[in-house]
Amino acid sequence: MELISHEVSRLVYLTNIVRSEGNAYLPELAQRVIQKYSFLKFPNADDLQKDTQIFSLGRFRDTQINELSVYGDGVIAAGRCSTKLLQAFLSDLFNFVEVEYGYRQSNILDPETHFESGLLVRSAKDLTSAIAPPKRVTTLINQTLRKTTDAEYLAFGTHFETDVRVPNRRRRPVRFSLERRLGIPFEKNVFYSQAPLETDDHFALLEGIESLAE
Repeated sequence: MELISHEVSRLVYLTNIVRSEGNAYLPELAQRVIQKYSFLKFPNADDLQKDTQIFSLGRFRDTQINELSVYGDGVIAAGRCSTKLLQAFLSDLFNFVEVEYGYRQSNILDPETHFESGLLVRSAKDLTSAIAPPKRVTTLINQTLRKTTDAEYLAFGTHFETDVRVPNRRRRPVRFSLERRLGIPFEKNVFYSQAPLETDDHFALLEGIESLAE
């Protein structure tokens, strides 16, 4: 299994931060965040009065942070990078606002972390052979379609979804998906996958699927 690239990954961190002296002066705080992380797009004066502020095209260490969204009940960080780097970025951000402005996380509700990892991989095997429907189903579909299209059809991918909320969790996990990369010949075995996992766990899952493939 080869990791070709990190596609957009997200880290959703639900928490509330408070400051006993009252809210800091947001224009100054926002400007410090912009300077610290080199954001090229950022909230204007009107945006700072809203419940959501969005900062885009920033940098942490040597990696681009696509977006930082700040809400009343948490933050979302996104980038084409590992979830570990996003964790380090948010840890650095929270440490900054605590040290410089006296904000701390409230203990009213326990913090909650959700990962969304996107990976583009190349496999030595056809991963769909491990997750496709039974052969009798795929054969029936392929034979029927070929009568009209004169083309061979193979399984493209799969999705796993949950329709229930996890107890004591405020946000439902995203789906797990695995599908062939559009525009690339099937025999190249290039796949895009999304999962509610940290990057390392996600890659290990794909390696496990590869071990089950024919």
